[in-house]
Amino acid sequence: MHGKGSGKREVEYKDTTETNRMRYWLKDYNALLARTFIDIPDQVEPFVIRPIKKGPQQGNLIRVPICSWDNDVNRIFNRNNWDCGGRFYGGWWQGVG
Repeated sequence: MHGKGSGKREVEYKDTTETNRMRYWLKDYNALLARTFIDIPDQVEPFVIRPIKKGPQQGNLIRVPICSWDNDVNRIFNRNNWDCGGRFYGGWWQGVG
């Protein structure tokens, strides 16, 4: 789990009963993802090619591998607030578009 401040950098926090509970759920969810086969059934190649949408590489093509070894997710909170965000990020399927 990561807390992000206004500068989108990780911020330190103290563990509480609630953060420990969230970490346990995240660990459980990642264990479920590790034993789950996630695929794109009609995809022939083991990757998806898609354009980069923003930044200095915008418009260039990127190859996103479809693979079971990249199923782990992290939980990100925003604005130094445990009520803002809490979304899961990091699985390969999030980069497919």
